[in-house]
Amino acid sequence: MAMDAISTYLPFILLATFVLTYLCVSLWYVTKKYGVFQAPFIFATIGLLIFLPQFSTIIYNHDYDNELLNTLTYTMVTGLLALVVGFESGKKHKATYCLDINLKRAKPLFLLFFIIGLYGSYKLNNRWIHDVAQSQRTATIIFSNLIMFLNLSLFYALIYVQKYHKTTPIIRIMVIAVVVATSIYIVKWARRADTFRLVITLMFFYSLYRYKHYKYVRFLFIVFIVIGTVLSASVGVYRHNKTEDDNIKLDIIGNYKKSYKLKDIPHGLDLGNAAKGIDYCKTNRSYNLGTFIWNDFIQMYVPRFIVGQDFKEGLKFKIGKDAYDNTKELTKDITTMTSFYDSFAAFGHLGFVFFFLSGWIMGFIWIRAFRSSFYLLFYMLTVYYVPNLATHGFSFLFGNIEMMMIFIFPLLCPFIFRNKQVEKKKAFNKVKKKWFYVLNRLNVKRLNHEVKQGYTT
Repeated sequence: MAMDAISTYLPFILLATFVLTYLCVSLWYVTKKYGVFQAPFIFATIGLLIFLPQFSTIIYNHDYDNELLNTLTYTMVTGLLALVVGFESGKKHKATYCLDINLKRAKPLFLLFFIIGLYGSYKLNNRWIHDVAQSQRTATIIFSNLIMFLNLSLFYALIYVQKYHKTTPIIRIMVIAVVVATSIYIVKWARRADTFRLVITLMFFYSLYRYKHYKYVRFLFIVFIVIGTVLSASVGVYRHNKTEDDNIKLDIIGNYKKSYKLKDIPHGLDLGNAAKGIDYCKTNRSYNLGTFIWNDFIQMYVPRFIVGQDFKEGLKFKIGKDAYDNTKELTKDITTMTSFYDSFAAFGHLGFVFFFLSGWIMGFIWIRAFRSSFYLLFYMLTVYYVPNLATHGFSFLFGNIEMMMIFIFPLLCPFIFRNKQVEKKKAFNKVKKKWFYVLNRLNVKRLNHEVKQGYTT
């Protein structure tokens, strides 16, 4: 009887553990300065709202065994906590100098980025659905990567305004054009990642520019995340109606309610994929030791149409069995396995080290973003992939960092310089002020003593 009771209530205990952990992290970062724009808050809040319906579906759907939730919950909880510890550790790693960008000299380069990005946005708008239907993704991936240059031009324009508190016609054109182009793309294809990127960019920079309004921005940003999560349940229907002749009724609230107890899952389930993938690795004791990072790098940057498929595959490590390749029927051929699967498939129960590493990198960048335009630009390029870190995996985050270091950093090198040693200067000023105070007090005491002794007139 006792064992039956435990097996009955254990899934709900695991659900409560997941909810409380993610909720506590979210509430903790809400109280911090610019807390809602820090990576752990975004991961915890969006992870809670996105995965709560999926976790509930795993409990009630007969396609999933509730025993899958044991290791899955452990991975989800330890992953988030490791991300927080890593982020806070990275923030403590303060340097005496950091790299910065000469924004005025770099304006022609970012204007070029703006033109390239607009071209990529235009081409992507015209061929996205065709490529998906025909499974010809090469051109789509190329144009998607060009969109990053459009993002860079927007970040540059807003950093310029925030730093110099003034604008120019070119800066205004950049901001308006990028916002309009991105908005068209969002409305046309219901792109959640692009919506998040645009909103967090505008809200974060407005908070930097007008911190006294941050409490209002914080409230609006949280409301945006909640509403976006509700709307996310209807994205599939919206895209279907845009591409197919038969329209399905768009019931936003109804679709969100149904997402908690889905009976039929024709397109797979991110968290369900992660649960089955983790169980596959655990059962077969098959781990890739983190080689997926190298394999993803080869997949992204080595063109198959130049070197050939066999040569490209030969560059990849073949360590362990990939759960996705061996559970396509179970996952319904959906590739999104989440970062929880990625971490467990690498080192099993110690896979949280990848979350720690991701958190440390973003914390390291975050603390420097307030002293350096370069790191502020870098942080914006990484933070808007945090939701993808939860739902898709580490490839988006690490791939973006790789692209920044390989393609963007060399172009920025002529405009990069070392910032002044702010930390040392502050420390020196504190010591100087302290000794000045001590010497001043001694001098006052000496004068008082001389007055008493009649040495002065």
